[in-house]
Amino acid sequence: MSLTSKSFSILQRDIFLFLCRMISGVVIARKLGPELLGLWAILQLIPGYAEAFGRFKFDIAAVYFLGQKKTTLGEMVFTLNLLALITGVLIVSVFVWQFEWFYSYLFKNSPVNMRLLAYYTLAIIPLSFLLTNYNYLIIFLEDIKTYNKMIVLSALLSSGFGIFLLLVFDLGIFAMLTGSILGVTTSLCYGAIKIARVEKMKPNWNPHLMKKMTMYCFYSYIGGIIGHLNGYITNLLVALFLSPAQVAFYSMAKNRSQIVSKIPNALSTLLFPKISKSTNKEESSHLAARAFRVTFIMLFFMGIILAILIKPWVYILYGKAFLPMTTPFWIILPGIVFFQSTTVIGQYFSGVGRADLGPKINFFPMIIQAILAYYLIQNLNVIGASIAFSVSSLLFGLIQIGVFIRISTCTMTDLLITKDDYNTVTKFILSQVVKFTSRLSTLYHGKISRRKNEI
Repeated sequence: MSLTSKSFSILQRDIFLFLCRMISGVVIARKLGPELLGLWAILQLIPGYAEAFGRFKFDIAAVYFLGQKKTTLGEMVFTLNLLALITGVLIVSVFVWQFEWFYSYLFKNSPVNMRLLAYYTLAIIPLSFLLTNYNYLIIFLEDIKTYNKMIVLSALLSSGFGIFLLLVFDLGIFAMLTGSILGVTTSLCYGAIKIARVEKMKPNWNPHLMKKMTMYCFYSYIGGIIGHLNGYITNLLVALFLSPAQVAFYSMAKNRSQIVSKIPNALSTLLFPKISKSTNKEESSHLAARAFRVTFIMLFFMGIILAILIKPWVYILYGKAFLPMTTPFWIILPGIVFFQSTTVIGQYFSGVGRADLGPKINFFPMIIQAILAYYLIQNLNVIGASIAFSVSSLLFGLIQIGVFIRISTCTMTDLLITKDDYNTVTKFILSQVVKFTSRLSTLYHGKISRRKNEI
């Protein structure tokens, strides 16, 4: 199965999940309303920041060291799970220790008491650390079928359980949190069973391996923190300065604009282990450059379509109350399109052992975004937040391209889109349309044949 075919398999999964999440998102938004939806978005900041500061990226290091045959899969499973549990407990302990301080900032604009829900949210943190471990191990094995099932299980069960509890028992945000915990736990168990069938976990205390992994993932960890701040510092400032309803509008605008990330994410998932296993630097460089060109073409046209459809989409699905999110969406979209196109290049840095570049590239755009967001939010509210995020995204993409040209064997010419790239995208899309049509035709004729046999 080729890299393109595997990537498209992941993309198909993401499109399916997007449609499911869109439907569930409509139900949740209409049931909760802008204010409670904003409080739900603020709660989600807790596990998000816990992952940024508490997950030390040992899972990424695991892919690299397994690819280099430095250890066995069974030993790596034990090491990763031990480290995940230790860091998970530590980060939860810190939050509990300073709970009132965190709460006073995050929920100072909340009209309801969110303390119990904030504590309940902490249960997701160690579970998500463990799930991420198994996701990366499955990616290393290039078992895309299992990887897709894990993601689908987590997403569908989280939203399914959540909506059931929300609509039947009217449990509000508590329903969504319970659904998330059940979905993550189920996916985690499935992934653990699949890995165990390949090689069972082997308890093995290996300080030397842990030291090497720590050294490798140090820059990935720092880069992860800076990258998370680059992606969510504005969300935090919106939560601190604006009302829950405004938080909902900004979060929805940003999340909907990130629909375009489905394409580069699908490709990046497989690009990293492929590059990490390669010994040909020139081949890896040109693979990353081609991935960028093809991704940019697809995202550019996808962005135009989204910009046209967003207003009627929001009005029909979410209702008039959520229309204020459309303007932030238009502002954020250009930055997201360019930024997401360059994320495939970022996989090249990790794959060739230059994880140190991540934090260096992210740092300056993060500072610019934080400064812009701080001042613009207080004057332009959600519009200011959107401008700050979009400018930062564009800046990040430009810096990432510059660094890639400097350390790889590619030049700027290698990143310029060619006619062959357009033809590749066109042929690929047409081939998938033909396959999809063929499957529908087969299903239709199959049903006709079965009916004739029954008659």
